[in-house]
Parts: sequence; structure tokens; C-alpha cells
Amino acid sequence: MPQVSERPLVVGLGRVELQFLGVVPRFPEGDGETEVDQISIQIGGSGAVAVGTASQLGCQGRFACKLAEEFAGSFILQALNEAGIETRGVLASERNLSGLRFEVMDREFSRRVAYFSRGDVGDFEDGEIDIDRLIDGARAVLVDGLLPRSQVKLAEAASERGIPVIFDGTDFGDEVGELVALADVLIASERLASELARTDDLEQSLSLIHISEPTRPVG
Repeated sequence: MPQVSERPLVVGLGRVELQFLGVVPRFPEGDGETEVDQISIQIGGSGAVAVGTASQLGCQGRFACKLAEEFAGSFILQALNEAGIETRGVLASERNLSGLRFEVMDREFSRRVAYFSRGDVGDFEDGEIDIDRLIDGARAVLVDGLLPRSQVKLAEAASERGIPVIFDGTDFGDEVGELVALADVLIASERLASELARTDDLEQSLSLIHISEPTRPVG
């Protein structure tokens, strides 16, 4: 069993991206252009944001991510470290692009346009991350379904050690059924609940998930 710490350690593994968020007075017509009023540079990705939030609430945070060895990847690792999150990052020298998102909205927040790239980094390869060292001392493990192959290995290792597995299904990829089955706590979007239970009725979806999968679904 993991040792009890004054500041419980939350461990995550997942995809992370560099986000550029801007506000404009209005969107230009046709091929026009307009000056950005406000701009914010942030780190995105549901797993990284959740671990960062846990850190802000008083937990210790540790996050594993794979990034390209370029400006965005270096910026992301530095930002995570400055936020007090211990990183187990892999910089893939043979890759060219980490995850990026460009998002613009108008002042009234009535319209939003986003462009994104997941980059060419992909999932962890065998041997690139030491799962046992990653979860050493963890009180909870967080997965989001965006890197299912590595996250299944992480969830299995955590379950074997009695560490609760939290699956944040806010934004998820394909083939997440195995991760859902390994989860102790499921944070399910309506879309995920519908896909898992094969019904559009939200209450029925949550009921079926509660019976067949995790012990504590959260709608």
C-alpha cells in the first residue's frame, strides 16, 4: 500500500498541448484581418489540467507526457515544472511537433473558432516510461483515454497496488472500454455515457455504467 503523505500525490499520464487563446473585437469578413485585443498562452490537455488543479488544491502532482524536442515541447515542460508539477517527460528527438491549439473568440463570447494539431508524437513506446517509478507513492492515478495503450498499463499497475484509478471522460479517444473497466471513479461526459451504454437516455446510461463498470460513476 502507498505510504500516507501530508500532501497526497496525484499521478497522471496523458496528452498535453500548448494553447494560444485570443480575443478580438470582431471577426473579419472574408480574407480580412484584425488585431487581437487579449492573448493568453496556456497549457492544455484534460490530464495535465486536472493534475495541475489537484496541485493548486494542496496535493502533490506528477505528470508523464511525451513531447517533440522543439519550442512547444520545451515550453510545456518548463510551464508544468513552474506550476509545481513533477514531470516525467520524454522529449522525442525524431518528432517535429507537440500538440498545439489556436483559439479565438469575440468580445461578446458569441463566436469561437479553434484550430488544433495533436502533433506527431503519439503514445509512449515500450521502455520510454517506467510505470513503477511513476506511481511510486501515489494516492490516486488519473487517466483520460487519449493515450489508451499506456494508460491501460498505468491503470493495471495502480489497481494491483490498491491505488484508486480516476478516469476523466470529458475528452476521450477510441477504445476506452478497458480503461473504464479499470476505473474506480468515472467522470463521464454525456457523450461517453451514451457510447458506453448504447442509449441516449442519460439517467439510463449512468445506471447501466454503475451496474457493469466502475464502482463510483460521476455524471
